Amino acid sequence: MRLVVGGRMERDTPLDCLIDSYLSGSATPQERKQLERAYQRAVQRTPPRTAEDERLAGEMDRIGRDVWLSLMDRIPAPRIRRFRRWRPAMVAAALVAALLSVGIWLYVNRQTPQAAHLSVFANDIAPGAPGATLTLSNGQRIALDEAATGEVAHEQGVIVRKSDDGLLTYEATSVSAAGMWNTLSTDSGQTYRVRLPDGSLVHLNAASSLEYPASWAHEGQRRVRLTGEGYFEVARDVQWPFIVEAAGQEVEVLGTRFNISGYTDEPAVETVLLEGSIRLSANGSQEVLQPGQQARNAGGHIRISQANAEQAIDWVSDEFALNGLDFRAAMRKIARWYQVDVVYDASVPDDLIAGGWISRNTRLSDVLRLIERAGQVYFRVEGRTVYVVKQGS
Repeated sequence: MRLVVGGRMERDTPLDCLIDSYLSGSATPQERKQLERAYQRAVQRTPPRTAEDERLAGEMDRIGRDVWLSLMDRIPAPRIRRFRRWRPAMVAAALVAALLSVGIWLYVNRQTPQAAHLSVFANDIAPGAPGATLTLSNGQRIALDEAATGEVAHEQGVIVRKSDDGLLTYEATSVSAAGMWNTLSTDSGQTYRVRLPDGSLVHLNAASSLEYPASWAHEGQRRVRLTGEGYFEVARDVQWPFIVEAAGQEVEVLGTRFNISGYTDEPAVETVLLEGSIRLSANGSQEVLQPGQQARNAGGHIRISQANAEQAIDWVSDEFALNGLDFRAAMRKIARWYQVDVVYDASVPDDLIAGGWISRNTRLSDVLRLIERAGQVYFRVEGRTVYVVKQGS
């Protein structure tokens, strides 16, 4: 990429290269964090804006959501020059904010896409948000997204609290009774975090649930039951193995970081190990995973392979990392987050492959328009149903 300034060709700067990598999806997690931190610093240093600044900021935001880079080639020179009135910090903040909304594409058999904008959006849908329902052992249900911070429950010697940043925590105030199991459940479009009684941290993805004892004092082991998807950072305790039951398999650990995806609408249960080691048992067989490996369990048959760790836990960072992912699998991830149903026209081929990334904090219409730019499919949204049709059909 080269920038032309005043008729002369300028060389790429490190920022140019970093932005190129960011947009292409090839940036490393460290590079993405570097660019996002630069944006945050630019925002923090931005002086108070005038009414004209606010108007221009709104215009830049609008352009960013409709893929700012692709439109710049069509903007007349006088309009481009208007942006030079911005202070340097404001330009940097607005530019990077626009760039952060870009970064998803599709490819099929390495074909060159032809962009088309044929979508019909009868309505738009906001992204999901933190939220969950806590069910206590006595059957009481608490909507955590509506609950105030502080103590949300007190049950037989155990206090349950919600922190300012939405973390659910447990504290034993006395010897608790045995058999007190709680259930944390999320609907489509919700995520939540819980710090279990042993100090282990669990991120619960959309349309998932986690059952666990409110206290492990009488259990003899640390055992939980997962439905859907969860990311675990297990507190190390060699005396108390940590066991996760999920979709017909068990994962046993002492202290580690891993992700389990066991949605019923997926063809297999996927367990990805990021740190430590785990032993996975299913259908009478056992496998031991090493960091960076993935176990794919389809009907009790376990296959071990190298994992795409970044893709496996993209949701923990509020991202969709879709590079190389089956298109329908990508749409299932999107559907769970935006609480929509997806209906495919018979014209849509089975071999579509998704790629790139986009923030999960983006509205549904922005996600679909960016996918559409690949020229392979277009969408029609009616209520909470997304219809997918092959472009040109």
